[in-house]
Amino acid sequence: MRNTEGTAVHALHARKIVIMLVALSVAATFLTAFLRGPTGPGRQEAAKARQAGADAGEIAALMQKVQQNPGDAESLSKLGELFSRAKDWPNAVTFWGKVIELDAGDDEAYYHRAHGLLELQRFDDALADYAAIIRLTPGSAVAHYYTAMIQKYEKNAPDLAREHLQKALAAQPKDKGLLAEINKELASLK
Repeated sequence: MRNTEGTAVHALHARKIVIMLVALSVAATFLTAFLRGPTGPGRQEAAKARQAGADAGEIAALMQKVQQNPGDAESLSKLGELFSRAKDWPNAVTFWGKVIELDAGDDEAYYHRAHGLLELQRFDDALADYAAIIRLTPGSAVAHYYTAMIQKYEKNAPDLAREHLQKALAAQPKDKGLLAEINKELASLK
């Protein structure tokens, strides 16, 4: 009997040691997490949720302003920006369009709407916006570049693409990345 009792006591002590080690591991994990603070995806998701909540509140307030004053270009622009940031392209395009209706000379609104139209793969509409930008700002290297990219990759019109890339290059863009892309695309058309 003593042997059995000794084995039982030994097994009980072993279980206690294992349980104690598990408890210490869990405690160490919590202590480490507490000392480091929240990190990783959970923290990023929380930040996104806070931003979305802030944006939702801001959107609601701006929508109310626009209902009271449909000609409030500043609120319409902010709505366009918020929807663009959220990658809600249909709404972004709608609100940038309202800004353009109020001021057909607002090239920034055309840029933003054209970007949304590209995201929605509405290439003809995007081309129309880039054409409007070029009318407003003939030396816009960016508008010529995007027009060229649509012509090259979506419309299979390499001659039009080359023409716009040459105009973009002639505008002497200061952005070295854009300049490199223009040169790369021009070289690929030769």
